[in-house]
Amino acid sequence: MSGRGKGRGGDQHGKEFREMKIAILGPGRMSRALAGHWVKAGHEILIAGRTPDRAEALASELGPSAQVAGFPEATAEGDAVLMGARGEGVEWTLDQAGRRTFDGKVVIDMGGPMARPHYLGDVPSMAEDLQALIPGGRVVKAFNLNRACTWAMEKIVFDGYPLSIPMAGDDPAAKEVVAELIKSIGCTPIDFGGLERSRNLEAFAAVLVRLLLEGHDQFEVFNLLIRVPDWEGEPHSRIV
Repeated sequence: MSGRGKGRGGDQHGKEFREMKIAILGPGRMSRALAGHWVKAGHEILIAGRTPDRAEALASELGPSAQVAGFPEATAEGDAVLMGARGEGVEWTLDQAGRRTFDGKVVIDMGGPMARPHYLGDVPSMAEDLQALIPGGRVVKAFNLNRACTWAMEKIVFDGYPLSIPMAGDDPAAKEVVAELIKSIGCTPIDFGGLERSRNLEAFAAVLVRLLLEGHDQFEVFNLLIRVPDWEGEPHSRIV
């Protein structure tokens, strides 16, 4: 998977990454917040939405690096595709784009499983379900452990540590692309294993959301992920 060849950018820590074209399928709150960081990092955004007014509003907010496109065009042109639809809207979105359009594409699933009765055992994750719907795509689970307000932070840092973002997927090259997108917003990618491990990520998301709904501050909740007081090495490298 290659970028557009327009040069290279740097993230908030001075590391290099490829500038990419990212398709946003569904301009919801999380998509909007992540897109804002990616535009600042030098990426281009293609926005496809069920409601044209919302897509146009987001493109206007993001500036000249963002434009509205149809679902097939956005998917076909994107170096990576962020699935912003939820629930029943996922299959509708796939049909609008054309399921074969996802062949070979890096598809990021950030969906939360809050409506599911259970998450472990033999029950497939949302990411695995998405992979089954688009077998030619390269699905990576990422960004699902945080709410939109986290991505809306100017710098996604907690107590001086950049937020760690676990990701799960079966395609190593696809995970490299997602890792670059994570680094470009100043966060730390954690390779959590194959797509089957997305079951664990979705279950953990339910724990975090429950803590937030019970009134815990997001700085407390996400410190569960990133603070390892007895660790003296590279931050986050033990969290796997």
